[in-house]
Amino acid sequence: MNADNPADAVGDSLRRPEYEDASKIVAVSMFLYFILFWAIAGLGGFFTAIMAIIGLVAFPLIAWYVPSYIFEGLLFRSFFVKRRHEALLKRFHITTPGLEYLLVKPRFPKTVTKRFLQTLSVFLLFASTVAYVLPSSGPRNPFTEEMPFLSAGFVALLTVMPFVVLLWVFEDSGVRRHDTDNETIGKVGTLFEQFLFGSGTVSAFLRFVVSLSGPPAEVAGWAIAVFVIFPPVCLALTVIFHREGQLRLVKRILVVASKSGFRERTVKIE
Repeated sequence: MNADNPADAVGDSLRRPEYEDASKIVAVSMFLYFILFWAIAGLGGFFTAIMAIIGLVAFPLIAWYVPSYIFEGLLFRSFFVKRRHEALLKRFHITTPGLEYLLVKPRFPKTVTKRFLQTLSVFLLFASTVAYVLPSSGPRNPFTEEMPFLSAGFVALLTVMPFVVLLWVFEDSGVRRHDTDNETIGKVGTLFEQFLFGSGTVSAFLRFVVSLSGPPAEVAGWAIAVFVIFPPVCLALTVIFHREGQLRLVKRILVVASKSGFRERTVKIE
């Protein structure tokens, strides 16, 4: 390994015990997932669980990786090197004085806990909000609202999460916002993350659950089932993407940054 290569250092962070533990948790949770479906519906339920995992994990992973792989270099040059978005902002009389972009040492987060919660938040926020606002032809109960809830959450994993994934890639590559007026340095996309991952997710889910009619035990059981089934799926998505795809994307960004002359603005911070 070349100690001077930042990408190698980022790759080493994926071999930390924390990432190994996360992979083990995913394996155990998936095993329990299959056992649960087998216990509930027999062998047919077991195979249903396998097909569900293939759909809920494989397709979102493709949606996360392919757009980032195709467009991340273009977006990096457009936003952080040429800063073309600033011309659009000026048309709306929005200025960003004292704002620069720079590179710090690239690295992965110590754990994937926060990013797992971000994935789960996107699923719950959009699933709860869409299912809540859609008109219902009859009483709202867990059975009638199940399909809108699941569909909206799955679509969010396919369409919203790719933007979040791009923020992960830029963050792990070392891209930072530098406010020269206040001499502060922050992560790109902080406001976007705060919008998605604040307390609004919890309140949206609770609002949706409260709107459901039917026996309280039935509604509570449905809510518990959501937190039994979908956190393991979101954890699997997050861990597999970081272990299998994130490093490749970060290395590509570092190559684009070097070719764009972005390294000249690198500073030793963090």
